[in-house]
Amino acid sequence: MKHTKGPWRVAKVDGKKLTCVYTDRTNIALLVHQEDANLIASAPELLEALKQIGNMMHPNQSKLIINMRNVAEQAIVRATE
Repeated sequence: MKHTKGPWRVAKVDGKKLTCVYTDRTNIALLVHQEDANLIASAPELLEALKQIGNMMHPNQSKLIINMRNVAEQAIVRATE
């Protein structure tokens, strides 16, 4: 599944307690908590950061580094399924 390309933005809806996460072309989510909206809106940047981290690491590095890369790769898979 392809995700909606970022950047994603956050805005209050009609001055109410609802917050909308959106792009120039579509609404992503309608939420009650601003903190959730901020986290969701950062998803494209977080995914890109994980991809960059994975590209920086080499398989011949320490076991800790390899484990960190595996965690990042698993998160990428979950985010892009």
